[in-house]
Amino acid sequence: MHKYNPLFFAGLVSLCILGFVLAGIASALPHYTTLDPVLNAISGTVLVADMLLVLIADWKGFLTLNGLINWSNMSDSKRILFGILYCVFGPLLLILYLIQIARYKPLAMGSANAKTPHVHVPTPVYQPPAQAAHPSYEQGYQTQSSSANTPGWPLTPTSAEPQPHEARPGGPVYEEPLIQYPE
Repeated sequence: MHKYNPLFFAGLVSLCILGFVLAGIASALPHYTTLDPVLNAISGTVLVADMLLVLIADWKGFLTLNGLINWSNMSDSKRILFGILYCVFGPLLLILYLIQIARYKPLAMGSANAKTPHVHVPTPVYQPPAQAAHPSYEQGYQTQSSSANTPGWPLTPTSAEPQPHEARPGGPVYEEPLIQYPE
């Protein structure tokens, strides 16, 4: 979300309000034939100038309404339709955009509610081969949290294999992968 200078943002909001007030006054005074077209022209010019200033400052945020409209997922006919709607209803979309900018409050980095980017990296899981290369032995390894007496585990520790030692309270730690060789 684009961060505006407070004075510049106040000017954008003031121009938007001025344009709509002038358009309202022009529509409320239809019996003044000389004043009505002048007020309509001034209000239209002010609103178009305000939209151009926003487009210059943050064209991407305004055209996507800060991510609400995803132009890349649209077909060409929908893009043309939305382009026409932006030209016709531009001042109303400008109000939506300015409200989004005014309501945006960035979270402080040290606060408890601050969202920190979290990258999820899946933990690799060992899966024994479907068929052993040589039928006379099986191989695998045992994780720190499982025990050697787990049913279904292909290896059982013998005196020739490295024995676990308690390095942490989490469970046994093996110094080498368990491999059972044919005798």
